Amino acid sequence: MQISNSRVLLQSSLLSMGIFCAGVALAETPADVRDLVGVRASSGESALQSRGYEFVRTQKGDDRNWSYWRKPATGTCITVATFDGRYDAITSSPNDCGTANSGSTAAKVAGAALAIGAIAAIAKHEHDKEKKEERREREHATPDEVKNLPGTRGSSAENVLIRNGYRHIEGHARYTSKQNLWWNESRQDCLAISVYDGRIDSLNKVGNEQCSSHQDSNSHRQDSNAQSYSPAANITCYPAQKTCYRFGKGVDQYWTSIEF
Repeated sequence: MQISNSRVLLQSSLLSMGIFCAGVALAETPADVRDLVGVRASSGESALQSRGYEFVRTQKGDDRNWSYWRKPATGTCITVATFDGRYDAITSSPNDCGTANSGSTAAKVAGAALAIGAIAAIAKHEHDKEKKEERREREHATPDEVKNLPGTRGSSAENVLIRNGYRHIEGHARYTSKQNLWWNESRQDCLAISVYDGRIDSLNKVGNEQCSSHQDSNSHRQDSNAQSYSPAANITCYPAQKTCYRFGKGVDQYWTSIEF
């Protein structure tokens, strides 16, 4: 969400509470202090003083403090919200830099606190949303160690997959291509790999349930003492012999140790 949309949402909320006029003014950050949002409070105070602002007062809240600063040269009054030792928000706050705490001023202070709290809440929502999207992207991203396999020969790609802890789960021919599922137990990754003309055509991370369903099927097949089955391309295993063979090469010790 862009900041302009955030201001529209904030103004709508303030209008429903009868303090729209104050909210519009408070939602604006003066240009000469806009760069101070996010800095440490100690550095921010020095910067404000160097820019001609004078400290007026501080108001403490539950999780943040609000301080008021006035710039005599321009008559500008600002409210600074400090959270966790940093300037969380800076907003214009006309007429709130007086020394008297009249009833109307107290209401404006409450409105300022509410407005700044709303801004902070919107910012936190956007931050959490970005983090969630980043996490979702990582969960669906192809692992670095195998993402460059498309284009390589199937036999070479198979060796890379095995070295990185992947195990062939299922495969079936489709015209001139072959679709395969590979599972990594430690990473909980399921890969769908398409082989075309002896080379890896595509490699994508898919839902773990796809590999799980085929693993259950393979387990049932072995338990039923089938004469043979194929756990990987060009590999045939015989439960009665507890031995796996690679087509044209004889006994395959790796798959034999994996399956039996």
